[in-house]
Amino acid sequence: MRALRVLSVAGAFRLIDPQPLLGLPRLEELCLADCVELRSYNAMLDKLYQGDLRAANTLRSLDLSGCDLLDPPAPMYLARNCPELTCLRLRGFQHASSPDDGLGEILRGSFAAQVIELDLSACSIDAKQFGSAIQQCLSLRRLKAELMPSLTADDLGDALASIRSLEQLHLSNPAASGIRQQSQDDSLRKVIQGCEDTLVDLSIHGWYGLSSEAVETACMQLTRLQRLDASWVPSCTAESLRMIMQGCPGLECLVAVCAGRIDEMQVAHLRRDFPGCRMLH
Repeated sequence: MRALRVLSVAGAFRLIDPQPLLGLPRLEELCLADCVELRSYNAMLDKLYQGDLRAANTLRSLDLSGCDLLDPPAPMYLARNCPELTCLRLRGFQHASSPDDGLGEILRGSFAAQVIELDLSACSIDAKQFGSAIQQCLSLRRLKAELMPSLTADDLGDALASIRSLEQLHLSNPAASGIRQQSQDDSLRKVIQGCEDTLVDLSIHGWYGLSSEAVETACMQLTRLQRLDASWVPSCTAESLRMIMQGCPGLECLVAVCAGRIDEMQVAHLRRDFPGCRMLH
């Protein structure tokens, strides 16, 4: 056990105290996702300050998704006291807007400068705090910000306009208040601006207001694009998907569930004409 580097106890519903797991001296990846009873934090914090949590010095990836009962300061203190931490998954974190220990406090200082991967899907946070927090993460490569009902496409575009290193970006189902076509088109342009040569994986699942021209233009600008999820984007017809596949020679996977009115024959033709791209419809 002392040599263990990767540990997942995802879904361990009765796990209450994570202290023993953070005592492993070489642990690099720890997944506590959906440990819904996880709540003990004060004792863990004491041990952290005493230097007893040896994994804190080696931990690179921490998944706290779905840990609904965990005390709000937990992610903040772990982010500040794990010097090697570069990946933090907080799906469903309901205290992200807290001024004392929310996302703004988590993403600050050295952690903001070194974080590479963030999953903030279904987090409860307002647009202003999301924008000010995410704009500090200039080395960010992978971001999931799906199912965040308080954020519109406009908010996402403004927040991500300054990030230039993104490789994976999942922005599914923005709030309906950003559904105006011109608004969403402009937001998509902002999102990919500066990431034309880095973005490999893009999800715009559920961006109902996008025009087909905006999607085509954006994809053709992404010179390294390998995966696109355009499900539930009504403007993505068979013709627009053909344009995207022609303009993105490196595309390996295209997910287009309920994207426009595309019948099985059209899907078969696309698969025949672009055998190098796996299409899920």
